[in-house]
This record gives sequence, C-alpha cells and structure tokens, in this order.
Amino acid sequence: METDTSHDPQLWRSMAEQGFLGVVLPEDAGGMGLGLVELAALAEEMGRALVPGAFISTLLAGAVIHAAGSKKHLAEIASGRINATAALLEANASWDPAAVQMPALTGDKLFVPDAAIADVLIVAARNGGELALYLVNGESVTTPSTIHPPSCWLPAMRPARRSIML
Repeated sequence: METDTSHDPQLWRSMAEQGFLGVVLPEDAGGMGLGLVELAALAEEMGRALVPGAFISTLLAGAVIHAAGSKKHLAEIASGRINATAALLEANASWDPAAVQMPALTGDKLFVPDAAIADVLIVAARNGGELALYLVNGESVTTPSTIHPPSCWLPAMRPARRSIML
C-alpha cells in the first residue's frame, strides 16, 4: 500500500465494522468492553498480517480519554468515524510526566504517531503548573513540512508525520 499516511479508509471501515476499533473501549460508549488479553491477541494477528493504519494510536487515545473519566469521542472512535492519537513527548523525549513542560496548548510535541490523519489529539500540557490533558481538533495543529527524510524511510518513520506544532 503506497500512501503518505499508510491509511486506507476502506480497511479502516472494515476494522470498525468488526469491532476492532473499540475492542477495549466500554460497551456503553460503543466499544466491545474487552480487556488487554483480547487486545494483545488482536494486535498480534494484525502484526502478523502487517495491517497498516492508525489502530494502536487511536486505541491509545481512546483509552486515555476513558481513563480521564470522559466518554467524549469514544463512540466515534469505536465506529471508525474519527481517528485519534496522543501527543505526549517533547524535545527531551522523556516519558516522565514531570518532563511535560509545554504551557497550555502552545508549543511543539514530538513523535506523535498518525498525526497527519488524526481528527482528535489528546495533548499533555501544563495548566498553571499542573499536568493537564486537552482534546484538540486535528485541524488546529500543523505538521512541519520542511523536513525532508531520506527516500528509503517508511511513511511511518517520516518526522513530518510524527511531530506537531500547536
């Protein structure tokens, strides 16, 4: 499959129809309400078949939304109507929550999987010194276009697809 984003809308719809996009999301939010064992089995089979797309990034974003106590967008994620991702890492590339220093929705995030196709991003930032999560419309962020990777890089490796500016 040759695309800039490795996203195939027809495959995405098929995955949604089979319930894959809501496997770990709660049933009352349109998901299947299954656990991590079922997710691991599904991810293993998808890996065996080299299924392209934003599956893991969208499920991670949905899980973050759910863990934060919200159901906003979960039904849309489970049905495949939207793609989502989480924007967590900054220039220091540390996973430590204390490393998040970006003030509320002003700055850059790095290594944002599937940012080029995300309808919704969950962005970690600081609000008055406190760590906060923000739901951001994918159309309100930009991906840098000045980075020119080697032609041998796979689409998922291209830095322009993996960083955003708010």
